[in-house]
Amino acid sequence: MVIRKRTWVVAAAPLLVGAAYLAAVWTIDRNELHAPGTYYFENFTGHSLPWRPVREISRDEALSRDVYVVGVYNDDGRLVVIERYWGGSLFFRNEYGYDAEGELSEERSWQEGEAARTRRFDRSS
Repeated sequence: MVIRKRTWVVAAAPLLVGAAYLAAVWTIDRNELHAPGTYYFENFTGHSLPWRPVREISRDEALSRDVYVVGVYNDDGRLVVIERYWGGSLFFRNEYGYDAEGELSEERSWQEGEAARTRRFDRSS
């Protein structure tokens, strides 16, 4: 039985290290700013807001795909709009607002077939 426990620990260790590394890279990557403008991406990721577009592609490549993401960045390099297109149609759109310190303060979202909604975040407490 000791051998099985040791085998499990040895097998799980690389997975735990890998997960920690990816979490660190993801966190660092989320804090990076982007050049202002509109950009096209293959997809997006994130378990918290704002979502993060990933794998930038050209406009022509995006329009040739069935699914793609558009990200719009403000003059401060922060994501202010993310849209996902599916089958040539807008599937969802999120707009983000930031406070004077650059923290997310508001999210306005719309998804196909649903009413638009707005959420405000109070970070003062």
